[in-house]
Amino acid sequence: MSYRISIAICAYNAEKNIEQLIGDVIAQEMSSQFSLERIIVHSDCSSDRTENIASAIPDARIRVVRPQSRRGFAGTVKYLCTSFEGDVLVLLNDDIAIPHIGYIDGLCRAVTGHPSLGLVSGDILPFAPRSFVERALVSSTKAYRYMRSRMKNKHNKFTCDGKVLALGNSFVRAIKFPDAFEAMGNVDSFLYLECLTKGFRYAFYEEGVAWYRMPSTMKDYVAWVSRNDGNYYLMKKYFGDITRREYQKPMALYAYAMLREFFKNPIGSLFIIMIKPFILLKARRMRASLSPFWEVISTTKDLKRPPVDKLPKE
Repeated sequence: MSYRISIAICAYNAEKNIEQLIGDVIAQEMSSQFSLERIIVHSDCSSDRTENIASAIPDARIRVVRPQSRRGFAGTVKYLCTSFEGDVLVLLNDDIAIPHIGYIDGLCRAVTGHPSLGLVSGDILPFAPRSFVERALVSSTKAYRYMRSRMKNKHNKFTCDGKVLALGNSFVRAIKFPDAFEAMGNVDSFLYLECLTKGFRYAFYEEGVAWYRMPSTMKDYVAWVSRNDGNYYLMKKYFGDITRREYQKPMALYAYAMLREFFKNPIGSLFIIMIKPFILLKARRMRASLSPFWEVISTTKDLKRPPVDKLPKE
């Protein structure tokens, strides 16, 4: 059986990385059972050279889409899902690197391997930090990864990341999008909870890895973490009690993971702990001013990726 694959890059002012990311996608090696039919670059009314760069790449599978007005990430995902024709839809953020040439193939194998599987998230790791804020965030991320790897055999909400998602056709057709895109929050949690409530299974794929850049300034860090923490309140309003269950952390395990990182990076860990109350306050305030257009985290789009043989180890 042959499966038709579409890869969609959700892009907004991504001129610094879009050419390299499309190159990563084109370089992917796919099994004979998969046919990569489309590489969609959805530019959400970018004001830079994103569309020109993508259009200039000589590959007939590339299709650049520009709406008449901004859709935001949630509106972009709805458009891509409702216009999708095929068997597997792979959604990629514009601020990642995929140096592993079998990564997309693995995601597609995971989705098509089980009829009840609707959603798969790929593993991602941060590049080596370049600033104090990045180092602190990397420490926090390591603790987070330690915790989530010991929950539900890794197939849990905390492994679901919108930077890399693969959706099966049956799940795509079953998604009920809310009228207000703001209700979808960061989208990954919405898709995860929608997957479960529609009777599908979620899985985490970890045989390969994609890379991303952590926010490297205080301003970008606050914006990034606030919108992530604010997501819980949006999901609870839309999905109800299942949100609380899926977001629940084993606090003893998480505290142990944080303690491990504290001894490795005490100053950075203290920074994360001390700023947390401010982040939570801003996250709660976000509920009063919902918008489908997230603030751009500019430092995450400047990857300046190292060679593959110099990628940092986990």
